[in-house]
Amino acid sequence: DGRRAIGGRELIDLLAMTMSISALAVSIMLPAFGDIRAEFGLAEDSTAVAGLVTTFLLGMAVSQVVFGVLSDRFGRKPIIYGGLVIYVVGAAASALAPSFVWLLVARFLWGLGAACPRVVTLSVLRDTYEGERMARAMSFIMAIFILVPIVAPSIGAALTEWISWRAAFGFTV
Repeated sequence: DGRRAIGGRELIDLLAMTMSISALAVSIMLPAFGDIRAEFGLAEDSTAVAGLVTTFLLGMAVSQVVFGVLSDRFGRKPIIYGGLVIYVVGAAASALAPSFVWLLVARFLWGLGAACPRVVTLSVLRDTYEGERMARAMSFIMAIFILVPIVAPSIGAALTEWISWRAAFGFTV
């Protein structure tokens, strides 16, 4: 059919980027807390915006087991595609949220979808590699996963400053 199989290095790079989207989703929006408070009429010292991180992580926690079981039953590819669709819908809904409550609901949905790439990435890694090769691949993937939260707030701050906090959320789509 003319398609080329993905190489080992490409697979590891793809897995690293896929797994890192959950870290991106959490970290990119942190500089926007002040603008979110202002837009939704929250007090300047309100801690309600911390709920955006909490609901996201709660969504991730709830759905990890589900995606693991589903990917074992139906295969990795259809489940990761489904999870990525949920991720994109949650991110887009967050960027377009008309109220703070809707933003919290959208962040929860976003978290549900973000768990899938994380879980399925680990499954694909274990399916593909073993021993020392798996350890090296996992080390690289985790290094990227750790670097993303270092860089993401700077991207989020720039987008928030130049466009709006909604652009930072939209960037992840």
